[in-house]
Amino acid sequence: EGGVIKAMAVDKPRFKVDLSLGAAFAANSDDARVREGMPDLDFIFEIGPEVSFMLNNTKQSETWLTLQFRQAFSTDFSSIDDRGYVFQPEISYQGKNLFGEKDSFKLTLSPLFATKKTHQYFYQVDEEFSTLERPGYNAKGGYMGTEATLVNRFEVRDNISIFFSTKVGFYQGASNEDSPLFKKDLNYSFGVGLKWTLYKSN
Repeated sequence: EGGVIKAMAVDKPRFKVDLSLGAAFAANSDDARVREGMPDLDFIFEIGPEVSFMLNNTKQSETWLTLQFRQAFSTDFSSIDDRGYVFQPEISYQGKNLFGEKDSFKLTLSPLFATKKTHQYFYQVDEEFSTLERPGYNAKGGYMGTEATLVNRFEVRDNISIFFSTKVGFYQGASNEDSPLFKKDLNYSFGVGLKWTLYKSN
């Protein structure tokens, strides 16, 4: 999935209700040998509520439990199809001074569960697309995997910050790891970003 975009609806000291959005880019099946000859994967977007509870709060850190429930859709921008529901609980720890005096960080651990319809979109192999190397497979709902993410923010100057992110996905034990389309138990990604504040009001 892509990054999650959140819009604050209610904000209280130890309780938050947000709107959670997720997205994933489309994928051409001919670019992946395992899906060759199968329909392409369209652009995916998700939307739903998110409820967060503060578990611990000190001057240097915060710990949150977040419950996310989103409905998934796929689109080729000519039509939209329902792709089921996703449930994603998340525990996060936000702190400071992990690598220095001017840095802050957020560490999250988040398992992911989805309905049968969601899993079918990614892991189902209908008989018309089965081959000797890719036998037919009926996907089922349940556990999809767990992601661990670390984001660091370093303040270079008062108006300039640099962000570094690392995400590792663990998929061993997923409900559909027997699918011929399931190929990796481990996945990881890295990212970098820059924030430059040009003007700040009083």
